[in-house]
Amino acid sequence: MDRIKTDRRVRATKLSLRTALLSMLRELPLEKITVSALCQRAAVGRGTFYTHYRDCADLLGQIEGELYAQLRELLEQYRSNSPAMRETLVRIVECIGKNADLCSVLLSENGDRRFVSRVLDLACAELPSGAPVSTADSRVDKSDARVSTADSRTDPVNARYEIRFVVCGAVGVIRAWIASGLREEPARIAGLLWRLSRAESR
Repeated sequence: MDRIKTDRRVRATKLSLRTALLSMLRELPLEKITVSALCQRAAVGRGTFYTHYRDCADLLGQIEGELYAQLRELLEQYRSNSPAMRETLVRIVECIGKNADLCSVLLSENGDRRFVSRVLDLACAELPSGAPVSTADSRVDKSDARVSTADSRTDPVNARYEIRFVVCGAVGVIRAWIASGLREEPARIAGLLWRLSRAESR
């Protein structure tokens, strides 16, 4: 019983610190947030803070690490290219929605751009090469040597850039969804992302 109470206290303390840090990151960059100010905002003693973290950067790093691990696991499932890909995409959007407070901060002016870049790289690496099924646009003049009409399914260079295009576009959609206060259901956002990533050029 004592162990259960202790675990609950630890979880409550970490949640308070997480909430306080994200709140302060909406006002200040990380390098201007002190442990003292953070502990005051969270109503947590400095000694308690140092029991769990080295500094504010360590706290943010651990928070980011938890989200990254969740997204990596889901993206690995998505990569399997199984019939459940669309359902997995819904779970990815749900995960982002549950962490909207963190994601909104990470995508803000005071966010951690290196972490966002890591997530983008992870998504690009895990996205199946055939996901953005895009073909040459019939309206493009194929005689123009400046325009590449190679099929991304056979051209690795085009595929790499198309995957990056799809992922960055998805981030834009997610950013707008979070800014709207998550008005739409995750399934609807996932459906939109699915259609965009599968759309063929006309």
